[in-house]
Amino acid sequence: MVAHMRQRLPEIAAVGGLRVDTVLNRILHSGLPYPPGVAIHETGGARMGDKPDNSVVNSYCQCWDADNVFVTDGACFVHSGFQNPTLTIMALTVRACRFIVHDYAKCVS
Repeated sequence: MVAHMRQRLPEIAAVGGLRVDTVLNRILHSGLPYPPGVAIHETGGARMGDKPDNSVVNSYCQCWDADNVFVTDGACFVHSGFQNPTLTIMALTVRACRFIVHDYAKCVS
């Protein structure tokens, strides 16, 4: 289905006088090796968990050992799923921001 979409999308765009050009297409046709992150969603490295002895951040993406550091990207994922993680990362960021505004601010003031 994706192959069909990639074939048909430029044809459909051309009817409207448009041209499909993506960074990925440029890289694929450049002959250069893929730079990190271009074809995958890199995750992991700062595992989220409920205890500091088995994780780096808590459920608000707040570092256990540096409570003024928040890791709001895919690093907190325990593993990578098959789907695009962007919306999950955005949701975790919103959650962390709400925590900072409502709860963390009370602790430091």
